[in-house]
Amino acid sequence: MVIRYCDRCGQRVEEDDVASGRAVEVDKERVFCAACAESAPKGAVARAPGAQESPRPSASPGKGPQRRWVTPGRESRRGLAPASSSRSLPRQTVRSNARSAPSSNRTLCAVGIVAGVVVLVAVVALVLHGRAEERNNLAREGPTSSTPNGAAPGDLPPRPNDTGGNADSDYDPRALTAASLLEQARAYRKASPQDPWGLVRRLNELQERYADTPAAREAAKLSRELNLPVSVPARELPPESDWGRAISLLERVDPSADANGTAWTREGASVISPRQGGPSAMLTLPYRPADEYDVRVVFARRDGQNDIGVLLPRHGKPICLILGGWGNS
Repeated sequence: MVIRYCDRCGQRVEEDDVASGRAVEVDKERVFCAACAESAPKGAVARAPGAQESPRPSASPGKGPQRRWVTPGRESRRGLAPASSSRSLPRQTVRSNARSAPSSNRTLCAVGIVAGVVVLVAVVALVLHGRAEERNNLAREGPTSSTPNGAAPGDLPPRPNDTGGNADSDYDPRALTAASLLEQARAYRKASPQDPWGLVRRLNELQERYADTPAAREAAKLSRELNLPVSVPARELPPESDWGRAISLLERVDPSADANGTAWTREGASVISPRQGGPSAMLTLPYRPADEYDVRVVFARRDGQNDIGVLLPRHGKPICLILGGWGNS
């Protein structure tokens, strides 16, 4: 079946209109619909009612050229003037014989794209494989001592002497910290000249923590310059009669001020620690002993199993004396 369109307005012309004579057929390719029949060229004769169109010659595929039907508007593109140009064609959508591409064409395009992607991936893989093989070969061969053209490698130039000093190599945070602590010890000496043992404690700590630094060596020199007298501890305990001249430290204790975050209470000459569990109950004795002293502690356990100990100061460093172990009384 051949679909034909009006040569003037572009409307589809039914074969029945041509057969009935309402549409005018100019030739095998040009036809005018019933509305445009008056605009048909002179000499065009409508087909008699009932007349059959003579069979059109056609060629089998591959045996000769096939006739190509011209859609409306192609005459102007091929250089042929339309039948009538007295007025412009109405603005409308013209149907065309062109059909959408068959699904087979889309399939071929998809196959071509996939094939191209596969080829590209294969090329990239070959390039990467070649580079990997080259690196492996270089790694297996290793560095060679030979140079191109058989030339022997020259000696390296001597390393220049570093006479100017490097700011990065002079940076020593440990030495800087020790120097800062030494300045603090000197400031403490000026502010508290009556406490030489406090100065000694700071100097000793500096020497222990930052040994082999210029500040530590300077601290040792200052310690020797102080020349503090060191008493030799007595090898025998004082006689029982001498305890009558001892100072009762518990009489100076104020439980509300000297207790370190725990609730102590006083009962006569004794101080009672709290009974509830929790952190260790600590009590500060408001007394600063001399360089050498004797201490006597009397205690009684009422309940509980905790240890009982006393921290005895010695040149600013405490010594822990455990008086009662776990569950002892």
